[in-house]
Amino acid sequence: MNEINQCPFCGYTTPNWINIPTEQKITKAVFCEQCKAYGPRNTDEAKAIAAWNAAGAGWISVEDRLPDPEAYYLAYGQTRSIFNTLRPSGPEMCYFDEDGYWLVGNNYYLENVTHWMPLPNPPSENMEQSNG
Repeated sequence: MNEINQCPFCGYTTPNWINIPTEQKITKAVFCEQCKAYGPRNTDEAKAIAAWNAAGAGWISVEDRLPDPEAYYLAYGQTRSIFNTLRPSGPEMCYFDEDGYWLVGNNYYLENVTHWMPLPNPPSENMEQSNG
């Protein structure tokens, strides 16, 4: 079995596995018990571990710097609704506004954000034509 790296978000040294049942199959993900982060789901254990181990690449700590306001980013924090309910932690695409809020859609925002990263470039025209 491949070794699982520490959590790229909080540094917890012993992340664990969780099984995530879906209608068709059970997928696996690496899960951090400390900050509740989870890695990409996959039915293949080695691929799920590889995705988790690569998760830290490109993330910027909010302690190092904040992004420029008025733009979209991927950010890691806890998602809260305006109705005060929490969703599980994980990366979310959000808008960082001029007041320092991380907005996710109409009724959600991120709190306790620890890391962010720029969005990847959109697909090239060639990619869209070859997949269509």
